[in-house]
Amino acid sequence: MRAMLATADPVMLFTGIRAAQEDLGRRVDRRGVQTTPQEPVVIDLQRFTANLKTAWQGGEVRPTHKRPYRRTKPYPKRPSMLEPYEAQIRARCCSG
Repeated sequence: MRAMLATADPVMLFTGIRAAQEDLGRRVDRRGVQTTPQEPVVIDLQRFTANLKTAWQGGEVRPTHKRPYRRTKPYPKRPSMLEPYEAQIRARCCSG
């Protein structure tokens, strides 16, 4: 453990965590869809460290944050409860 701790690179660990989060986010988005597995994420350390300089300004959103709900089924159409009485209502409103 001490040898691992001595050689651990915090930036690489952080990059690996973010890559895993991004992969998890993609898997959640594909849930229920039959697709072929994608290639593993390649970590570009230069791009990642360059992004760290400005990520805090934009309020970095992690890939595992909750996504907005998207309804996939159509809304059921229900008949109006007033439909049987519509003629009586119109007669009372318009006759007076």
